[in-house]
Amino acid sequence: MERKLATIRRVASIEPIFDQDGIEAENIALAAFEDIAWKCVVKKTEFSVGDLCVYIEVSSIVPDVPCFEFMRARGFKVKVARFLKTTFSNGLALPLSILEAFGDAGLIEEGMDVTAHMNVVPKPDPIIPNRNEIAGAFDTDIIAKTDEMRLQSVYRILDELQGKEAVATEKIDGTSITLLVSEEEGTLRPRVFGRNWELRQREDNVYWRTALGDGIFEAITDSGGMLVVQGELAGRGVSNGGSKVNREPHIYVFNLFDRAAKRYFNYDDLLAWCAQYRIYYPPTIRRWASFDGTVASLESLAQGPAFHDPKQQREGIVVRPTNRNTWSNVLGERISFKVINDLFALKND
Repeated sequence: MERKLATIRRVASIEPIFDQDGIEAENIALAAFEDIAWKCVVKKTEFSVGDLCVYIEVSSIVPDVPCFEFMRARGFKVKVARFLKTTFSNGLALPLSILEAFGDAGLIEEGMDVTAHMNVVPKPDPIIPNRNEIAGAFDTDIIAKTDEMRLQSVYRILDELQGKEAVATEKIDGTSITLLVSEEEGTLRPRVFGRNWELRQREDNVYWRTALGDGIFEAITDSGGMLVVQGELAGRGVSNGGSKVNREPHIYVFNLFDRAAKRYFNYDDLLAWCAQYRIYYPPTIRRWASFDGTVASLESLAQGPAFHDPKQQREGIVVRPTNRNTWSNVLGERISFKVINDLFALKND
């Protein structure tokens, strides 16, 4: 499911904000919206309940144009903010009049996606390969990319997960990697993909160097050669958190896809495979025999120490059913979503 970075939303509520001494803020309040679970700080007099507005998600970048001049000091990045040391603000709520700066948007309706109209783009990947490293585009005919939606954008997915066996694993601060082996003219050829590209084999490429060092291609071949491994590449020089510690990069596997059976391994089978071949996988934060999580409880669960350094906050969690082939009508794909830790995002987003 593709993210909608800028959408038309209806204000569902406006709540007061209090400082640590319990004193209410005079000029700002916390707005919530229909059909999404995001909340952000707004001026008290700017919106009323029932108003339509333009909502822009965090981890987005707005264009360098006059109407966004107020974002210049932030590098035009929409990031998590904290007000009065008590209240997190996720995203921007702007009056509909801002659309005029980008020309006629047509009929304005609740839920309308105005991302392209406003030239809002996602935050770039932490690692962008140069031209000499790219062998081709990511092959989505083999497997889907790994790019979970944030829970607050698709919170109705919780209804689909209720009562199912599920697990929350740590969202490790890194970059996604996909590995497989192709048979070409009787020869097995290892292949490495980043988030959007297939990468040429190079000794100085951290994706290839780590995949070879972790022995993942040998594990795929020994398992029959039909597995696709997807995980998070993290460690020194790769990610925000990992770069702060003296830890070699490794791949933490969270998906195993069997191309022959056209099915993903269930969670316990994935753990057993990783244990058999001594391959890393993300730490389990919580497991439910019968899932009963809420937006608030999962936002709280997302906070906590990172596995690589207990003195740092983890990036967040990823929640999936233990049956990794469980379908979501909300997403139009398998059930999987992430919850980002606001304390982490405050420093690193």
